[in-house]
Amino acid sequence: RLESLEAKGFIKRDRFKHRSISLLDTLSTSLVGTAMVPVISSAGCDAMQVYAQEQYDEYLVVDKKLLDARKEIIALKAVGNSMFDAGIKNGDYVLVEVTESVSTGDRVAAVIGDMAVIKRLRISPEATILEPESKNAGYAPIVMQDSSKIFGKVLSVIPMSDRNDEMHYLYEPGYEKK
Repeated sequence: RLESLEAKGFIKRDRFKHRSISLLDTLSTSLVGTAMVPVISSAGCDAMQVYAQEQYDEYLVVDKKLLDARKEIIALKAVGNSMFDAGIKNGDYVLVEVTESVSTGDRVAAVIGDMAVIKRLRISPEATILEPESKNAGYAPIVMQDSSKIFGKVLSVIPMSDRNDEMHYLYEPGYEKK
C-alpha cells in the first residue's frame, strides 16, 4: 500500500529510517476532494487482546466530505467478529471521530486498561456498558470501569473486500446510528 502511494508520487519514504514517511505536494493536486486519515492502531472486536498503540505507518485516503465539521478523524483496523452484525468484520477499517461526546446507541472506540475495543455504547444510571453486536453468544458486554475511556465515535466502516491499491473511500453518512 505504501509502495503504491510512493510509486504514484504521493509520499516519499526513507527506507533506512524507521517510520520515515513524508507527504509530497502532488498529493493535494492529484487527490482533490480527498484527505489522508492515519491508521493509528488495531481495535478488538473480539476478546480484549489488542493493545491500544499508535502506529501511523498506514494511511487511508477518504472523501473530504467526511471532515466537514469534524476536527480529528483516525482509522482503526478491526480485529475479531464481535461486531459482525453491525457490519464490522475482522480486517475492516473503522473510521472514528476522536471525541468524548457520545450517546447511548453510538458505536464507539474505547480503551479498557491497555486494550482498544469497538462496541455499541449503552449508558444507564447503574453503569456504562460496551455491547457486542453479534448473534454469537460467546461475546459478552463489557462494563466500563474508572480506568476505561471512550476514545471516539465510529463514523463509517471500510470493508476489507472493498479496498484496493488506490485506497479511495467515501464517507457513509448515518452509519454511526445504523
